[in-house]
Amino acid sequence: MPKGEIVNKNLFLFLLFSVCFSNYLFPSDCCDDTGSSCLYGKNTWQPRPFSSYGSREIIMLKDLYDHPFKQDAWDGTLSVATEYMRGTNNSCPSKNLGGMPFWSGTNSMIIGDNDGTADLDAYQFGMGDILKQGSISLNPEIQQVGTDFLLHFTQYKHDRSLYFKIKANLGAMMIHSKLCEDAAVLDPSTDRVWPLYPSVSSRYQSLSQAFAGGSTSSDAIVSSSLHKPLALEYGRISCCKLTSIKLGDIITTLGYNIHADKNGFVGVGIKLSCPTGTVPKAKFIFEPIFGRAGHWGIGLDVTGHHKYELQRCKDASLDLWMQADIMHLTTGRKPNWRSFDLKQNGPGSKYMIVQFYVPTNPTDENTLGRTPSYITQAVNITTLPVLSSFSVEGSFAAMLEFKKDNWNVGLSFDIWGRSSELLKIDTCNMVNQNSANLNDFAVLGRQVSEDILTNSPTAEPLYYCEPCAQINKSQNRVLYNESVPSGIKDARLGANRIPSTLDDALDIEGASERRSTAGKLVASTGYSWNKKHYSPCVNVFAGLEFFKFDQFRLNMWSVGVHGALNF
Repeated sequence: MPKGEIVNKNLFLFLLFSVCFSNYLFPSDCCDDTGSSCLYGKNTWQPRPFSSYGSREIIMLKDLYDHPFKQDAWDGTLSVATEYMRGTNNSCPSKNLGGMPFWSGTNSMIIGDNDGTADLDAYQFGMGDILKQGSISLNPEIQQVGTDFLLHFTQYKHDRSLYFKIKANLGAMMIHSKLCEDAAVLDPSTDRVWPLYPSVSSRYQSLSQAFAGGSTSSDAIVSSSLHKPLALEYGRISCCKLTSIKLGDIITTLGYNIHADKNGFVGVGIKLSCPTGTVPKAKFIFEPIFGRAGHWGIGLDVTGHHKYELQRCKDASLDLWMQADIMHLTTGRKPNWRSFDLKQNGPGSKYMIVQFYVPTNPTDENTLGRTPSYITQAVNITTLPVLSSFSVEGSFAAMLEFKKDNWNVGLSFDIWGRSSELLKIDTCNMVNQNSANLNDFAVLGRQVSEDILTNSPTAEPLYYCEPCAQINKSQNRVLYNESVPSGIKDARLGANRIPSTLDDALDIEGASERRSTAGKLVASTGYSWNKKHYSPCVNVFAGLEFFKFDQFRLNMWSVGVHGALNF
């Protein structure tokens, strides 16, 4: 078969594989335009790892094959590439990444009362009642900068041989949540709110203030006082930019070039990713994560190159490069934290008010031998250590490069995908962290433990709770000697508190990361001193990337510079 037909056939198969792979990574949306059927209000976001860009790895590797190789010894390259990325928000509110932690279907929520017309009840955040609804929105600004260091050795250029590479990345991720609020008008009266806690002077004046939360010490959480203001220890929204600076994943690959000649090669290797980056702590929504969130990764790596000499243009060629990998991500560094909603209370229920009931008769959980103690928000007790894994993460990148003398210019595309996260509660670390027994807590809704609005000289004891209340809809407070409607229960009974079995109590699936995909176009140009000792080279590149995390989207632009020495 003529050489040109072989090249055309290989190019056709290459493009066909690319289309099939991209169709697998970019499935149709699982939701309607509002996305309401898939929303869970996740507090932890795991972005694409900095080390997963095959297009950058091609740029770092390609100049190794342009300098004069020795035929009887190992050849190598020391390559460094720095890239800066910045995210821009999608203009569609229902697709904005800021909607990921919310349960409204968009990146904004309505602040209201408990009548179901708003997305959340301000009462649950320690703000009391309101006279006029308000709103809150998130438009996060994402920035990431890092440097890849690649050391690559290959045994022979034109023959089947072993190769080895090790890559590490040092960088930072910065996230500014950009929380905006049109504050609700609060009701200043004292006869329609909690009896004593918090007092009017201690109530949060806005939802932004409530989400900021301050730092809540464990001593404050376990206090027996009923009168402490609510405060978030987890699931907060920072008003300042958050930054994580880490040595990201360290990746090693040992492979073999199964095909090699003077026009190119195909290599297949075993790839191992070691976790050295950020591990989620769940203190903040949109906490910055650099690396693979503490996961180990193991899988396959494939690299390919074909060079086509241009007969009509002296010292010119077209080079086709391909870089692909696929890995399984398994549990790594611990503890890894997540915040969970309550399964029977719906999305957003992690922020509902719960009350601790002291087990005065611990031998019998279903007797009335319990008394009410402190109140808190559920997220402070439903943030737990987890075991996290992903069945598969994969990327595929291809570059078409034109070279003339020492100059080169290239265009590449890069697609990446990750399957849904598999989450389990880390029960061993729960014991080590002295996690609370959820069945000690009852969901209050708007019920209270004592009624001081009676004619009695002392507060009358109440033991009411509302096990099925929702963050935006619950029953009004029941006073002493009033008839108790359906749905209001006795919190002293264990069956009316949060279930003790974690699978029954928590929406574990709702906190897990959904399938994520991304596609990126990269343009590059550079110059190689390939007749100099060590054949130094330099490249500059820029890219535009489109992310899809579940139904939420993020656009990123990037610029970078690369340099290498070959030996």
